Amino acid sequence: MAQLDSEQLKKAFHQEMIALYKRMTKELRYKSPRLMDLINKYGGYEAAVKYITTENNVQDFAVLWENERLDLSVEALITNNRYRQLFMEEIVKYCDRKLEEYSYAPNKIEEEVKEEPITFYEEEPLFTKNGILTTLAEENKEENPGETIESPYMLYSEGIAITQAMWEEVLQNTQLISQKNLDLLLRIYLMGDAVTPEELSKEEGYLATYPYNEVVAAMAKRIKAYLKIEAPISIEGKPLWWHILFVGGVKDNSCFEWSLRSDLRMAIKQMIEEGKFQVEQLTVHTHKSLLDIKEKALKVPEKLEEDNDLSDFDRLFEAIMMPKAKSEPPVTQENLTQKSKMNTPKEELPQATTPIAIIKEDEKEMEEDKTKQLTKEQIKAECISYYGAICDICGFDYGYTYGEAYEIAIEVHNIKDESHEEILPNTHPIEDLVPICHNCHHILHSHQPALTIEKMRHMVKA
Repeated sequence: MAQLDSEQLKKAFHQEMIALYKRMTKELRYKSPRLMDLINKYGGYEAAVKYITTENNVQDFAVLWENERLDLSVEALITNNRYRQLFMEEIVKYCDRKLEEYSYAPNKIEEEVKEEPITFYEEEPLFTKNGILTTLAEENKEENPGETIESPYMLYSEGIAITQAMWEEVLQNTQLISQKNLDLLLRIYLMGDAVTPEELSKEEGYLATYPYNEVVAAMAKRIKAYLKIEAPISIEGKPLWWHILFVGGVKDNSCFEWSLRSDLRMAIKQMIEEGKFQVEQLTVHTHKSLLDIKEKALKVPEKLEEDNDLSDFDRLFEAIMMPKAKSEPPVTQENLTQKSKMNTPKEELPQATTPIAIIKEDEKEMEEDKTKQLTKEQIKAECISYYGAICDICGFDYGYTYGEAYEIAIEVHNIKDESHEEILPNTHPIEDLVPICHNCHHILHSHQPALTIEKMRHMVKA
Protein backbone atom coordinates (compact mmCIF):
# COMPACT_ATOMS: atom_id res chain seq x y z
CA MET A 1 0.00 0.00 0.00
CA ALA A 2 2.89 2.31 0.86
CA GLN A 3 4.42 1.59 -2.56
CA LEU A 4 1.12 2.44 -4.24
CA ASP A 5 0.90 5.69 -2.29
CA SER A 6 4.44 6.54 -3.33
CA GLU A 7 3.64 5.93 -7.00
CA GLN A 8 0.50 8.05 -6.79
CA LEU A 9 2.54 10.79 -5.12
CA LYS A 10 5.12 10.65 -7.91
CA LYS A 11 2.34 11.05 -10.49
CA ALA A 12 1.04 14.07 -8.60
CA PHE A 13 4.59 15.45 -8.43
CA HIS A 14 4.92 14.97 -12.19
CA GLN A 15 1.82 17.08 -12.80
CA GLU A 16 3.13 19.70 -10.36
CA MET A 17 6.40 19.89 -12.31
CA ILE A 18 4.49 20.52 -15.55
CA ALA A 19 2.34 23.13 -13.80
CA LEU A 20 5.52 24.74 -12.44
CA TYR A 21 6.97 25.04 -15.93
CA LYS A 22 3.72 26.50 -17.25
CA ARG A 23 3.58 29.10 -14.49
CA MET A 24 7.20 30.06 -15.12
CA THR A 25 6.37 30.53 -18.80
CA LYS A 26 3.13 32.39 -18.24
CA GLU A 27 3.95 34.57 -15.25
CA LEU A 28 7.61 35.39 -15.99
CA ARG A 29 7.61 34.89 -19.78
CA TYR A 30 10.67 32.71 -19.27
CA LYS A 31 11.21 29.16 -20.49
CA SER A 32 13.84 26.97 -18.93
CA PRO A 33 16.04 25.66 -21.76
CA ARG A 34 16.38 22.19 -20.20
CA LEU A 35 13.63 21.56 -17.65
CA MET A 36 10.78 20.43 -19.94
CA ASP A 37 13.18 18.26 -21.92
CA LEU A 38 14.07 16.36 -18.74
CA ILE A 39 10.41 16.09 -17.71
CA ASN A 40 9.41 14.62 -21.08
CA LYS A 41 12.35 12.22 -21.05
CA TYR A 42 12.38 11.00 -17.43
CA GLY A 43 9.11 12.08 -15.86
CA GLY A 44 8.76 14.75 -13.19
CA TYR A 45 10.32 12.86 -10.27
CA GLU A 46 13.54 11.75 -11.98
CA ALA A 47 13.76 15.04 -13.84
CA ALA A 48 13.79 16.99 -10.57
CA VAL A 49 16.63 14.89 -9.13
CA LYS A 50 18.73 15.28 -12.26
CA TYR A 51 17.86 18.93 -12.89
CA ILE A 52 18.89 20.48 -9.56
CA THR A 53 22.55 19.62 -10.19
CA THR A 54 22.73 20.93 -13.78
CA GLU A 55 24.25 24.15 -15.09
CA ASN A 56 20.84 25.05 -16.53
CA ASN A 57 19.36 25.10 -13.04
CA VAL A 58 22.01 27.59 -11.97
CA GLN A 59 20.80 29.96 -14.67
CA ASP A 60 17.08 29.29 -14.08
CA PHE A 61 17.49 29.72 -10.31
CA ALA A 62 19.23 33.07 -10.86
CA VAL A 63 16.37 34.28 -13.09
CA LEU A 64 13.78 33.26 -10.49
CA TRP A 65 15.83 34.86 -7.72
CA GLU A 66 16.13 38.12 -9.68
CA ASN A 67 12.36 38.20 -10.13
CA GLU A 68 11.76 37.26 -6.46
CA ARG A 69 9.93 34.12 -7.56
CA LEU A 70 11.83 31.30 -5.87
CA ASP A 71 8.39 29.84 -5.19
CA LEU A 72 8.56 28.65 -8.82
CA SER A 73 11.85 26.82 -8.31
CA VAL A 74 12.11 23.03 -8.39
CA GLU A 75 13.86 23.25 -5.02
CA ALA A 76 10.74 24.81 -3.50
CA LEU A 77 8.60 22.01 -4.92
CA ILE A 78 10.91 19.30 -3.59
CA THR A 79 10.85 20.81 -0.10
CA ASN A 80 7.04 21.09 -0.12
CA ASN A 81 5.69 19.14 2.87
CA ARG A 82 3.59 16.99 0.55
CA TYR A 83 6.58 15.73 -1.45
CA ARG A 84 9.54 15.81 0.93
CA GLN A 85 9.09 12.10 1.73
CA LEU A 86 9.68 11.18 -1.93
CA PHE A 87 13.30 12.28 -1.92
CA MET A 88 16.47 11.24 -0.14
CA GLU A 89 17.26 13.23 2.97
CA GLU A 90 20.46 14.60 1.40
CA ILE A 91 18.52 16.03 -1.56
CA VAL A 92 15.91 17.69 0.66
CA LYS A 93 18.61 19.18 2.90
CA TYR A 94 20.47 20.47 -0.14
CA CYS A 95 17.33 22.21 -1.42
CA ASP A 96 16.47 23.58 2.02
CA ARG A 97 19.95 25.00 2.41
CA LYS A 98 19.95 26.54 -1.07
CA LEU A 99 16.57 28.21 -0.57
CA GLU A 100 17.59 29.53 2.82
CA GLU A 101 20.84 30.84 1.40
CA TYR A 102 19.24 32.69 -1.51
CA SER A 103 15.84 33.70 -0.18
CA TYR A 104 16.34 37.41 -0.62
CA ALA A 105 14.12 40.37 0.31
CA PRO A 106 15.10 43.71 -1.26
CA ASN A 107 15.96 46.59 1.05
CA LYS A 108 16.14 44.26 4.04
CA ILE A 109 19.34 44.14 6.07
CA GLU A 110 20.17 41.21 8.30
CA GLU A 111 19.88 42.20 11.95
CA GLU A 112 22.12 39.51 13.34
CA VAL A 113 25.84 40.22 13.61
CA LYS A 114 27.66 38.76 10.64
CA GLU A 115 31.04 37.15 10.97
CA GLU A 116 33.90 38.83 9.22
CA PRO A 117 34.27 37.36 5.72
CA ILE A 118 37.24 35.12 5.13
CA THR A 119 40.06 36.98 3.45
CA PHE A 120 41.20 35.03 0.43
CA TYR A 121 43.82 37.54 -0.62
CA GLU A 122 45.15 40.97 0.18
CA GLU A 123 43.67 43.68 -2.00
CA GLU A 124 46.14 45.17 -4.37
CA PRO A 125 45.61 47.69 -7.15
CA LEU A 126 45.70 46.57 -10.76
CA PHE A 127 47.87 48.31 -13.27
CA THR A 128 49.23 47.61 -16.73
CA LYS A 129 52.71 46.49 -17.58
CA ASN A 130 53.45 46.13 -21.29
CA GLY A 131 49.70 46.12 -21.96
CA ILE A 132 49.06 43.16 -19.58
CA LEU A 133 46.70 43.42 -16.61
CA THR A 134 48.65 42.57 -13.48
CA THR A 135 48.97 43.25 -9.74
CA LEU A 136 51.71 44.56 -7.48
CA ALA A 137 52.05 41.08 -6.02
CA GLU A 138 52.82 39.67 -9.45
CA GLU A 139 55.30 42.49 -10.05
CA ASN A 140 57.05 41.69 -6.77
CA LYS A 141 57.11 38.05 -7.75
CA GLU A 142 59.05 38.96 -10.91
CA GLU A 143 61.52 40.99 -8.88
CA ASN A 144 61.81 38.28 -6.20
CA PRO A 145 61.50 34.94 -8.04
CA GLY A 146 62.31 33.03 -4.87
CA GLU A 147 59.02 34.02 -3.25
CA THR A 148 55.86 31.98 -3.95
CA ILE A 149 52.72 34.10 -4.25
CA GLU A 150 49.59 32.28 -5.38
CA SER A 151 46.70 34.22 -6.89
CA PRO A 152 43.17 32.88 -6.28
CA TYR A 153 42.23 33.50 -9.92
CA MET A 154 43.59 34.49 -13.31
CA LEU A 155 43.07 38.05 -14.49
CA TYR A 156 41.45 38.63 -17.89
CA SER A 157 41.26 41.76 -20.05
CA GLU A 158 40.23 40.38 -23.45
CA GLY A 159 38.50 42.74 -25.86
CA ILE A 160 34.87 42.26 -26.91
CA ALA A 161 32.82 43.37 -29.92
CA ILE A 162 30.48 45.75 -28.05
CA THR A 163 30.72 49.50 -28.64
CA GLN A 164 29.53 52.28 -26.35
CA ALA A 165 26.45 52.80 -28.54
CA MET A 166 25.62 49.10 -28.32
CA TRP A 167 25.96 49.19 -24.54
CA GLU A 168 23.59 52.17 -24.36
CA GLU A 169 21.04 50.17 -26.35
CA VAL A 170 21.47 47.13 -24.11
CA LEU A 171 21.19 49.12 -20.88
CA GLN A 172 17.79 50.49 -21.93
CA ASN A 173 16.40 47.08 -22.88
CA THR A 174 14.52 45.74 -19.85
CA GLN A 175 14.40 42.28 -21.42
CA LEU A 176 18.17 42.15 -21.12
CA ILE A 177 18.90 44.24 -18.02
CA SER A 178 16.53 43.87 -15.08
CA GLN A 179 16.16 46.55 -12.42
CA LYS A 180 18.37 44.51 -10.08
CA ASN A 181 20.97 44.10 -12.81
CA LEU A 182 21.01 47.85 -13.36
CA ASP A 183 21.34 48.53 -9.64
CA LEU A 184 24.40 46.27 -9.46
CA LEU A 185 26.03 47.90 -12.50
CA LEU A 186 25.39 51.43 -11.24
CA ARG A 187 26.83 50.61 -7.83
CA ILE A 188 30.00 49.18 -9.34
CA TYR A 189 30.17 52.24 -11.60
CA LEU A 190 30.04 54.55 -8.57
CA MET A 191 32.49 52.43 -6.55
CA GLY A 192 35.28 52.39 -9.14
CA ASP A 193 37.54 49.61 -10.43
CA ALA A 194 38.60 46.25 -8.98
CA VAL A 195 35.45 46.00 -6.86
CA THR A 196 35.35 42.98 -4.54
CA PRO A 197 32.48 41.05 -2.92
CA GLU A 198 33.62 42.25 0.49
CA GLU A 199 33.08 45.84 -0.65
CA LEU A 200 29.74 45.06 -2.29
CA SER A 201 28.51 43.33 0.87
CA LYS A 202 28.60 46.74 2.61
CA GLU A 203 25.89 47.96 0.24
CA GLU A 204 22.21 47.74 1.13
CA GLY A 205 20.60 44.63 -0.34
CA TYR A 206 23.86 42.84 -1.16
CA LEU A 207 24.26 40.14 1.45
CA ALA A 208 27.25 37.84 1.76
CA THR A 209 25.22 35.12 -0.02
CA TYR A 210 24.44 37.24 -3.11
CA PRO A 211 24.79 34.97 -6.20
CA TYR A 212 26.95 37.34 -8.26
CA ASN A 213 28.23 34.81 -10.78
CA GLU A 214 24.79 33.30 -11.45
CA VAL A 215 23.09 36.69 -11.84
CA VAL A 216 25.81 38.13 -14.05
CA ALA A 217 26.03 34.94 -16.16
CA ALA A 218 22.27 35.01 -16.84
CA MET A 219 22.51 38.70 -17.80
CA ALA A 220 25.56 38.08 -20.02
CA LYS A 221 23.86 35.20 -21.87
CA ARG A 222 20.91 37.43 -22.69
CA ILE A 223 23.29 40.10 -24.01
CA LYS A 224 25.23 37.54 -26.07
CA ALA A 225 22.07 36.18 -27.69
CA TYR A 226 20.73 39.67 -28.41
CA LEU A 227 23.93 41.12 -29.90
CA LYS A 228 25.05 37.83 -31.51
CA ILE A 229 28.58 38.15 -30.16
CA GLU A 230 31.07 35.58 -28.98
CA ALA A 231 31.76 35.18 -25.26
CA PRO A 232 35.39 35.41 -24.10
CA ILE A 233 36.98 32.01 -23.45
CA SER A 234 39.15 31.02 -20.49
CA ILE A 235 42.47 29.21 -20.87
CA GLU A 236 40.54 26.03 -20.01
CA GLY A 237 38.31 26.61 -23.03
CA LYS A 238 35.19 27.57 -21.03
CA PRO A 239 33.08 30.70 -21.67
CA LEU A 240 33.74 33.56 -19.27
CA TRP A 241 30.23 35.02 -19.01
CA TRP A 242 31.17 37.65 -16.43
CA HIS A 243 33.95 38.85 -18.77
CA ILE A 244 31.34 40.16 -21.22
CA LEU A 245 30.67 43.01 -18.76
CA PHE A 246 33.81 43.18 -16.64
CA VAL A 247 37.58 42.78 -16.71
CA GLY A 248 39.35 41.26 -13.75
CA GLY A 249 39.21 37.79 -12.22
CA VAL A 250 36.85 35.41 -10.46
CA LYS A 251 37.24 32.43 -8.16
CA ASP A 252 33.70 32.22 -6.79
CA ASN A 253 30.93 34.44 -5.36
CA SER A 254 33.08 35.33 -2.36
CA CYS A 255 36.32 35.98 -4.22
CA PHE A 256 36.59 38.18 -7.31
CA GLU A 257 37.54 41.66 -8.48
CA TRP A 258 35.53 43.30 -11.24
CA SER A 259 36.04 46.49 -13.25
CA LEU A 260 33.44 47.67 -15.74
CA ARG A 261 34.57 47.47 -19.35
CA SER A 262 35.61 50.91 -20.57
CA ASP A 263 32.85 51.22 -23.21
CA LEU A 264 30.25 50.05 -20.70
CA ARG A 265 31.48 52.62 -18.19
CA MET A 266 31.34 55.35 -20.84
CA ALA A 267 27.82 54.30 -21.81
CA ILE A 268 26.64 54.53 -18.20
CA LYS A 269 28.33 57.92 -17.79
CA GLN A 270 26.65 59.22 -20.95
CA MET A 271 23.21 58.00 -19.86
CA ILE A 272 23.62 59.57 -16.42
CA GLU A 273 24.56 62.90 -18.02
CA GLU A 274 21.51 62.66 -20.29
CA GLY A 275 19.28 62.05 -17.27
CA LYS A 276 18.31 58.51 -18.31
CA PHE A 277 19.74 57.05 -15.09
CA GLN A 278 19.18 58.74 -11.72
CA VAL A 279 22.01 58.08 -9.24
CA GLU A 280 21.52 60.97 -6.82
CA GLN A 281 19.76 58.73 -4.29
CA LEU A 282 22.21 55.87 -4.79
CA THR A 283 24.98 56.01 -2.20
CA VAL A 284 27.93 53.64 -1.94
CA HIS A 285 30.31 53.06 0.96
CA THR A 286 33.41 52.35 -1.14
CA HIS A 287 35.13 54.75 -3.52
CA LYS A 288 38.10 53.49 -5.51
CA SER A 289 40.16 55.14 -8.21
CA LEU A 290 39.85 54.17 -11.87
CA LEU A 291 42.74 52.09 -13.16
CA ASP A 292 44.62 52.23 -16.43
CA ILE A 293 43.27 48.92 -17.68
CA LYS A 294 44.10 48.18 -21.29
CA GLU A 295 41.67 45.83 -22.98
CA LYS A 296 43.00 43.75 -25.83
CA ALA A 297 41.99 45.37 -29.12
CA LEU A 298 39.17 43.64 -30.94
CA LYS A 299 37.69 44.92 -34.18
CA VAL A 300 33.91 45.17 -34.20
CA PRO A 301 32.59 43.42 -37.33
CA GLU A 302 30.88 45.80 -39.73
CA LYS A 303 28.07 43.31 -40.40
CA LEU A 304 27.18 40.39 -38.20
CA GLU A 305 25.81 37.24 -39.79
CA GLU A 306 22.09 36.82 -39.22
CA ASP A 307 22.03 33.38 -37.62
CA ASN A 308 24.78 31.26 -39.17
CA ASP A 309 27.21 31.51 -36.23
CA LEU A 310 24.66 30.94 -33.48
CA SER A 311 24.85 27.76 -31.43
CA ASP A 312 21.73 25.71 -30.73
CA PHE A 313 21.59 27.23 -27.23
CA ASP A 314 21.77 30.78 -28.63
CA ARG A 315 18.95 30.08 -31.10
CA LEU A 316 16.81 28.64 -28.32
CA PHE A 317 17.63 31.47 -25.90
CA GLU A 318 16.87 34.10 -28.52
CA ALA A 319 13.50 32.47 -29.27
CA ILE A 320 12.70 32.20 -25.55
CA MET A 321 13.75 35.61 -24.26
CA MET A 322 13.65 38.03 -27.21
CA PRO A 323 11.14 36.89 -29.81
CA LYS A 324 10.32 40.49 -30.76
CA ALA A 325 13.57 42.23 -29.87
CA LYS A 326 15.42 43.55 -32.88
CA SER A 327 18.66 45.48 -32.71
CA GLU A 328 18.73 48.68 -34.74
CA PRO A 329 21.56 49.17 -37.26
CA PRO A 330 24.46 51.26 -35.97
CA VAL A 331 24.11 54.99 -36.54
CA THR A 332 26.40 56.14 -39.34
CA GLN A 333 26.71 59.34 -41.33
CA GLU A 334 25.24 57.51 -44.34
CA ASN A 335 22.21 56.43 -42.30
CA LEU A 336 21.67 59.94 -41.01
CA THR A 337 21.90 61.35 -44.54
CA GLN A 338 19.35 58.84 -45.84
CA LYS A 339 17.06 59.53 -42.91
CA SER A 340 17.37 63.27 -43.52
CA LYS A 341 16.39 62.77 -47.16
CA MET A 342 13.39 60.71 -46.13
CA ASN A 343 12.24 63.46 -43.79
CA THR A 344 12.65 66.21 -46.41
CA PRO A 345 9.22 67.77 -47.11
CA LYS A 346 7.82 66.62 -50.42
CA GLU A 347 5.75 68.64 -52.87
CA GLU A 348 2.28 69.23 -51.55
CA LEU A 349 -0.10 66.62 -52.94
CA PRO A 350 -3.43 67.64 -54.41
CA GLN A 351 -6.28 67.39 -51.92
CA ALA A 352 -8.53 64.38 -52.22
CA THR A 353 -11.94 65.06 -53.71
CA THR A 354 -13.58 62.25 -51.67
CA PRO A 355 -15.01 63.53 -48.38
CA ILE A 356 -12.97 62.46 -45.33
CA ALA A 357 -16.08 61.08 -43.62
CA ILE A 358 -16.66 58.64 -46.50
CA ILE A 359 -13.00 57.55 -46.47
CA LYS A 360 -13.14 56.87 -42.73
CA GLU A 361 -16.37 54.92 -43.16
CA ASP A 362 -14.79 52.78 -45.89
CA GLU A 363 -11.75 52.14 -43.68
CA LYS A 364 -14.04 51.15 -40.81
CA GLU A 365 -15.89 48.64 -42.98
CA MET A 366 -12.62 47.19 -44.25
CA GLU A 367 -11.36 46.86 -40.66
CA GLU A 368 -14.59 45.12 -39.61
CA ASP A 369 -14.32 42.68 -42.54
CA LYS A 370 -10.69 41.97 -41.60
CA THR A 371 -11.71 41.35 -37.98
CA LYS A 372 -14.38 38.90 -39.08
CA GLN A 373 -11.87 37.01 -41.21
CA LEU A 374 -9.28 36.78 -38.40
CA THR A 375 -11.63 36.05 -35.52
CA LYS A 376 -10.70 32.38 -35.14
CA GLU A 377 -6.99 33.03 -35.57
CA GLN A 378 -7.09 35.86 -33.06
CA ILE A 379 -8.98 33.79 -30.52
CA LYS A 380 -6.51 30.91 -30.86
CA ALA A 381 -3.53 33.27 -30.68
CA GLU A 382 -4.87 34.92 -27.52
CA CYS A 383 -5.36 31.50 -25.91
CA ILE A 384 -1.77 30.49 -26.73
CA SER A 385 -0.43 33.86 -25.60
CA TYR A 386 -2.12 33.42 -22.22
CA TYR A 387 -1.39 29.73 -21.53
CA GLY A 388 1.73 29.25 -23.63
CA ALA A 389 2.13 26.68 -26.43
CA ILE A 390 2.20 23.85 -23.90
CA CYS A 391 -0.18 20.88 -23.95
CA ASP A 392 -2.51 21.15 -20.97
CA ILE A 393 -2.53 17.35 -20.65
CA CYS A 394 0.98 15.98 -21.23
CA GLY A 395 3.01 19.21 -21.00
CA PHE A 396 4.57 18.96 -24.48
CA ASP A 397 6.04 22.37 -25.34
CA TYR A 398 5.85 23.36 -29.02
CA GLY A 399 7.99 26.47 -28.63
CA TYR A 400 10.78 24.60 -26.87
CA THR A 401 10.70 21.59 -29.22
CA TYR A 402 10.14 23.21 -32.62
CA GLY A 403 10.94 26.88 -32.03
CA GLU A 404 8.79 29.93 -31.38
CA ALA A 405 7.73 30.20 -35.02
CA TYR A 406 5.79 26.94 -34.68
CA GLU A 407 4.01 27.66 -31.40
CA ILE A 408 0.84 28.49 -33.33
CA ALA A 409 0.80 24.89 -34.64
CA ILE A 410 -0.49 23.58 -31.31
CA GLU A 411 -4.22 22.87 -31.27
CA VAL A 412 -6.78 24.33 -28.87
CA HIS A 413 -9.66 22.47 -27.24
CA ASN A 414 -13.01 23.89 -26.18
CA ILE A 415 -13.71 22.53 -22.70
CA LYS A 416 -17.31 23.81 -22.77
CA ASP A 417 -18.38 22.43 -26.15
CA GLU A 418 -18.38 18.73 -27.09
CA SER A 419 -18.45 19.30 -30.86
CA HIS A 420 -15.37 19.13 -33.06
CA GLU A 421 -15.81 22.83 -33.84
CA GLU A 422 -13.48 24.16 -31.16
CA ILE A 423 -13.74 27.89 -31.89
CA LEU A 424 -17.22 29.37 -32.20
CA PRO A 425 -18.15 33.06 -32.63
CA ASN A 426 -18.81 33.46 -28.91
CA THR A 427 -15.84 31.37 -27.69
CA HIS A 428 -13.81 32.99 -24.92
CA PRO A 429 -10.06 32.42 -25.56
CA ILE A 430 -9.16 31.98 -21.90
CA GLU A 431 -12.29 30.67 -20.16
CA ASP A 432 -13.32 28.21 -22.90
CA LEU A 433 -10.08 27.09 -24.57
CA VAL A 434 -6.89 25.30 -23.52
CA PRO A 435 -3.86 24.40 -25.70
CA ILE A 436 -3.64 20.67 -26.54
CA CYS A 437 -1.01 18.81 -28.56
CA HIS A 438 -2.10 16.87 -31.65
CA ASN A 439 -1.71 13.44 -30.03
CA CYS A 440 -3.75 14.25 -26.92
CA HIS A 441 -6.35 16.04 -29.04
CA HIS A 442 -6.80 12.98 -31.26
CA ILE A 443 -7.20 10.62 -28.30
CA LEU A 444 -9.52 13.07 -26.56
CA HIS A 445 -11.90 13.16 -29.54
CA SER A 446 -11.67 9.42 -30.23
CA HIS A 447 -14.55 9.03 -27.76
CA GLN A 448 -18.09 10.32 -28.09
CA PRO A 449 -18.63 12.45 -26.17
CA ALA A 450 -15.03 13.64 -25.99
CA LEU A 451 -13.00 12.72 -22.92
CA THR A 452 -12.54 15.38 -20.28
CA ILE A 453 -9.19 17.01 -19.63
CA GLU A 454 -9.14 15.53 -16.13
CA LYS A 455 -9.69 11.98 -17.40
CA MET A 456 -7.00 12.41 -20.02
CA ARG A 457 -4.52 13.56 -17.37
CA HIS A 458 -5.17 10.40 -15.37
CA MET A 459 -4.43 8.36 -18.50
CA VAL A 460 -1.03 9.98 -18.95
CA LYS A 461 1.65 8.03 -17.05
CA ALA A 462 4.04 9.85 -14.79
